[in-house]
Amino acid sequence: MTDSTAGQRVEAARAELLAMPDAQVQRSSISGARATELTNELVTTFTAHSGRLSDELSAERVATVQKDFAVVPSWCEDFVAADLLSEFPWSTEKRKRRQELALALREHDRVLTDWATVLLASNADAAKKIAVIRPGSGLRDDARDVSQWVELYQAHWSLADGRLPYSREHLEAAGKLAMEQLQLLEATDEKKGSPGDLRNRAFTRWASAYESVARVGRYLSDSDDISIPGISPKRRPERATEPMPTQPPG
Repeated sequence: MTDSTAGQRVEAARAELLAMPDAQVQRSSISGARATELTNELVTTFTAHSGRLSDELSAERVATVQKDFAVVPSWCEDFVAADLLSEFPWSTEKRKRRQELALALREHDRVLTDWATVLLASNADAAKKIAVIRPGSGLRDDARDVSQWVELYQAHWSLADGRLPYSREHLEAAGKLAMEQLQLLEATDEKKGSPGDLRNRAFTRWASAYESVARVGRYLSDSDDISIPGISPKRRPERATEPMPTQPPG
């Protein structure tokens, strides 16, 4: 999608997006690319089983789901366009710093994730928290993961001290980088009608229709093999086994 096409799509949707009650607007949790992946998967899977709708649901519910299903692809495109346009306010300097932080945090996330199962999993409380720090993809995911890992290691430092290839100072420095990245990502202009606000509104509209259809798909899965993912960042593939580092990255 070109910048010009994106601008036209967002402008065409602007009035409807701004009419959305402010209280309903959700902050976008995924990228336009991820929304496209989810939408394509939903369309393929749901279309293959849509013939069973009238056997399982009331006529009114079928009509609602079919209406939502019809707009999911178009609303996804609107979100992709708004996602692209929301990048424009970034200055060259901020873009450069954001990328520097992204590279550092991706490596911190990799190292801290790999060592967590070795050093912390024997602790019941730590093991529960390890299970909920799900690897994702994207700048915000990596920064949040590192922030959570730092907090977890600090809470159980006796298990990691002398074994984790980070000193406590290195660990704290990684946490500061994560906070800096999160602050950069939160600093975009999100006043009503701004690129950031329109991105969130386009996401909210698409997500509402997507989940409406996905819920029905999951209901149908009780009697058929349907797998429709929820809205979440794409998980990175399992890493190939790598030697454990002996020094912190960076």
